[in-house]
Amino acid sequence: MEHPVLFATTVLGLLSTPGPSNSLLATAGASVGIRKAWSLIAAEVVAYLLTVLVLHFILGPVLAGSPKAAWLVKLGVTVYLLWLAFKIATSRDAPDTAPLTEWDVFITTMLNPKAIIFAFIIIPFDSPMSLGYVVAFGVSIILAGTAWVTCGAACGRVAKLTGRSRLIPRIGATAMVVFALLIQIASLQK
Repeated sequence: MEHPVLFATTVLGLLSTPGPSNSLLATAGASVGIRKAWSLIAAEVVAYLLTVLVLHFILGPVLAGSPKAAWLVKLGVTVYLLWLAFKIATSRDAPDTAPLTEWDVFITTMLNPKAIIFAFIIIPFDSPMSLGYVVAFGVSIILAGTAWVTCGAACGRVAKLTGRSRLIPRIGATAMVVFALLIQIASLQK
């Protein structure tokens, strides 16, 4: 996908769709606000870039030839998302402390199925401008991540004003369970 406008639109569109990483960013924004959640965006950027590069250049040829390996990866992602949902739902942190760490976002992003689409379909690694596309991808991650944290922070302010701040971790945990179920449903249909 070498057309710059099409590339930017596709990347931002995909990064803006709900998913496990975005749910964590919104949950953190709702729990602790924009400033305290900024490090989670940095973790997302590093995880996406690392994963896309490893997928494209190392794991792609291995996973393409082994349906069982791909299924095991999906099962591992499901188990991890369910564990993360439990962690968020049972967090006993103070109301202004995110039950999430940079490591949680990093691992979740590395396991995010969107990385496969970026690695094999969207980022034109065979282009002479491939480095520019990777940099643009990184900037897009920052923009989309900031939007999710900001949206979460706005929802968090409303929840706190209405006395419903306890709903924040429950909604985040529910989102993780939904994504885990969707991954398993998709893997069973193949």
